[in-house]
Amino acid sequence: ARTSPTLPMFSKFKIVVRTIHCQDSGGQENVHNLDPQTLKKREVVRIDISAKDKDKEKMYDDDRADPSVFVSKKTGRGPLGK
Repeated sequence: ARTSPTLPMFSKFKIVVRTIHCQDSGGQENVHNLDPQTLKKREVVRIDISAKDKDKEKMYDDDRADPSVFVSKKTGRGPLGK
């Protein structure tokens, strides 16, 4: 998937986020099939969406939005673990 967020106040600013969702734990080295030169320049940023901000007691005001405690009634999935 490709996401290109825009900000009307910054018309010359552009950022493109490319993501792919694989049925693994994120261990594949080159899921986007980048050429060797681009692969060397690539930066991988791992984001833990369930991590708590160390300066806050709670990251979410509503537990229904907190992925570390939310359980889907429809699918039974959750909560999100480390």
